[in-house]
Amino acid sequence: MQKKSAPRQGNLVGLLSSTVENYISYMNMQRALDQERLREAKYRGIFENAAEAIFQISAEGRVISCNPAGAAILGYDTPEDFIESVTDIEHQLWVNP
Repeated sequence: MQKKSAPRQGNLVGLLSSTVENYISYMNMQRALDQERLREAKYRGIFENAAEAIFQISAEGRVISCNPAGAAILGYDTPEDFIESVTDIEHQLWVNP
């Protein structure tokens, strides 16, 4: 019968060190994600509550996103209505493309 040897001191220290490093890395990642969520909420608040029209369009002329003020200014009930209705912004909205 073979005896089981006790773990070496160096292996235990390495394991603990690795565990601590992983925990620190995890906490840094959590902190970064929390900060990202706060930035997103701040941007979303500005976007949703702006009095000016804010919208994004693709290179092909499709509306990607629009804020409520933009939809209202252009005569749509909701941003979703605007996004669904306007498929070619150059020819549907601009007087002289």
